[in-house]
Formats: sequence, C-alpha cells, structure tokens
Amino acid sequence: SKGLNVIFAGEDSTRTEKKYLLKFIKSIEKYIFGFIICDTVGILTPSKTKKLVLEIKDKIDCKLGVHFHNDRGLADKNTLAAIESGAVIVSGTTGGIGERAGNADLCNIALNCKVGDIDLEKLTAIKSLVYKLGGSKPAKPLSRRAFWHESGIHVNALLKDPLSYNASLPEKNGRNNKFFFGKFSGISNYRYLFKDKYSEKQLIKMRDFFKELSYKNKKSYSAGEIRRILLEKGFDRMH
Repeated sequence: SKGLNVIFAGEDSTRTEKKYLLKFIKSIEKYIFGFIICDTVGILTPSKTKKLVLEIKDKIDCKLGVHFHNDRGLADKNTLAAIESGAVIVSGTTGGIGERAGNADLCNIALNCKVGDIDLEKLTAIKSLVYKLGGSKPAKPLSRRAFWHESGIHVNALLKDPLSYNASLPEKNGRNNKFFFGKFSGISNYRYLFKDKYSEKQLIKMRDFFKELSYKNKKSYSAGEIRRILLEKGFDRMH
C-alpha cells in the first residue's frame, strides 16, 4: 500500500526440504516482489544450484533471487549458475566480504555478466577501498577465521546446534568455533563467556557497553580482550 517492493530472504533455504520451501513461497508470493534463496552455509554446487533454481522459478508468481555464502569456495560460481538458470535478483557484497568465509563477490559477478552502466575498470579500486576500510579481506574456506562468529543470533543458535551456521562440524576440519564480541553481538555471547557469573541486567549493560565501544573503535573483541577491559574498568565493582 506504500508503493514499496518487499523482497523476502529465506534463511537456510538450501537445507530446507524442497516441497516445504515451495509451499512456503507460494503462501507469501502475492505479498512480495521477490524471494531470495539463501545458501546460508554454502553447501550448493553449480549443478545443484541450476537444478534448484529451475525447479522453483516457473512454479512461483514472484521474482526469484539468490544469496550465497562462500564456506566451500563456490559462492561466485553458484551465483553465476543461478543467473544462467533464471534467477533475476542477486544479493552479494563488494569484494565478497561477510561472516565466516564471506559471500558472493558482486565485483566478480559483474565481470561475468552484462550489467548496465557499471564501470568495470574501477572494480579493483573499489574492492581495495572496501578491504582497507574493513581492515581485512574475506576469510578463506576452512581457515581459522571461517569459524569465527560474532552475531548474537548465530552464537545463540550455534550453542544449541553446532551445525546451525556451519556446513560441517568444525572439529572435522581441524577447527573450532570461536566467538567474538562487537556491534552485532547479543546477550548469548556474554552468557556463553561468563556462564552464571553475572545477572541478565548486568549482561545487558555489558553488551551495550561493548556495542558502543565496537562502533567507536571499529573492531570486534576476543574473549581475552573482553575480560581484560572489564577488569580495567572495574566492572565487578561498578555493578
């Protein structure tokens, strides 16, 4: 009624039973402009991507798009396969930045598609600027950083099920989940770190303090840094 186009992103679409996924899209299609298939933990391959897009796109009455993660190094290839198969909405990031091993790199996608008036000669400079401002490039698949988590929603889910935001158990790849604390963190991060040491009210104050600090300093903090800062601030005495 407000003249806005609603695009619905279906988290973990690719681990959802196809019949249920299609039923869900059909139930909301008249209310949305497009539906985004999310490969949240990067389990697709190009051939599986083509099959999934072809199975869905002609059975729905809204646009179909994709949002792919790079946990297994195939986000770009899978995105191009989706476009070739009829997906018309592409979600990605500049330079492939993003949680864990990152997302599809829109610069790479643009290089391989005929996309409007994009000046391809400037893509390298744009990626370099994004990496500079962000302080790092995307983590490589299966690297230590690919199993780092900061988001409160993700940490909360991982504590209940380690496969919720991992394609496979980290230990099978010689890795471990490592939780960080910053502007995206929730109470779950701090509850995990301190168990029952602090009340819910104290944890909320702690979360809010580090959110503000993270925004100010443009960084996230490790568990060791959190403990050190709280000790320096005399948090136990203050609360």
